[in-house]
Amino acid sequence: MAETVNRRRKGKRSLADSKAPWGSLFRKGEQQAPVVPVLPRYTYFFGRDDTEAEDEEEMTEGSLLHRIWMRVNVLSITAALIFVSFITYLLLLCCRMWIPCDLSNIPGYSDNGSSRDLVAALQAAHGAEISFTEAEINRYLRDTCLPRQTGILSIFADTHGIALRIHNGYAELIVDRTVGANLHQTTSIYFTFSLETSGGRSEVKVSYEGGPKIWGSIPCGGRIGNVRMPKRFMQTMQPALDTLLNCYRSVTATIQEHTYLPRFVKGTAGQESRVFLVPSSDSLQQNTNP
Repeated sequence: MAETVNRRRKGKRSLADSKAPWGSLFRKGEQQAPVVPVLPRYTYFFGRDDTEAEDEEEMTEGSLLHRIWMRVNVLSITAALIFVSFITYLLLLCCRMWIPCDLSNIPGYSDNGSSRDLVAALQAAHGAEISFTEAEINRYLRDTCLPRQTGILSIFADTHGIALRIHNGYAELIVDRTVGANLHQTTSIYFTFSLETSGGRSEVKVSYEGGPKIWGSIPCGGRIGNVRMPKRFMQTMQPALDTLLNCYRSVTATIQEHTYLPRFVKGTAGQESRVFLVPSSDSLQQNTNP
């Protein structure tokens, strides 16, 4: 009897028993771990998730276009196209900013004609209406204004010249810079003048805007290269304009003394573009009796 018991004890254990040395004492109450559901993973790019691999065999039927359509995420393609279009638009804007505007058609900017003393002519008018051509103004700026680039931009850029282009109702002041050896970059500012009367006193107001509005609603304040910029952005050029006006204090003092209102008229049919300096009394009479 004892031998039989020993033989039973010496019997080989199964693989499960070897891993559980205490036998089935604890295996009877053993509980399986709960199965954690695998949530599908969503992707923003092409292709399907790993959880959809089982459906691939079912999609073998059908046309090639149908199978391609089922593999494509339309929203991801739309988002990618919008992103690429936006980046391309920004690159085009940057390229156009470095394309200088054409200055060859501005009279008096690059010719060798003699300049007229505009200050003496303005003072000799004694408050009467007087006009100057676009060429006369640009020649005067060429001979009297020696611009110099300051700040951090002076490391690689220098101011080449300043020109004035006259449009109907507003003027465009263009600053021509040279970057490096022979690369030109232009920045232009639009400005218009208006006459305001408050408390029986007339005052000339300047506004940095002109021409058609951007997208039909945003006032245009100028251009960087060939890109039109909003009015608020071009107001950052105010320190440069103040420096330019300080170079012509006698001109600004005479205009303020007689309350001249500049009126810009673009030339047509062979006529030159002109700026008319109209006294405030004549301007008020023109406004009341159009």
